[in-house]
Amino acid sequence: MKTTNIQQSTVRRRMKSLRIDMGITQGDLAKAAGVDRKTVNRIENGHFSPSLTRSSVSASHLTCDRQTS
Repeated sequence: MKTTNIQQSTVRRRMKSLRIDMGITQGDLAKAAGVDRKTVNRIENGHFSPSLTRSSVSASHLTCDRQTS
């Protein structure tokens, strides 16, 4: 099933919002996800759609940090 542009936009906004709320830099998230900071920037700005695996790693990092904050 293909992800719609609306779903991708929602995920991008949510990822950026959580990252900012938690005080995590793009560099911090990139390191946790095993990607370059530019990749996180491109995802947040809609220039790149990450793989499901990469999305899961990013989401896991944001969720784990959120639960321990």
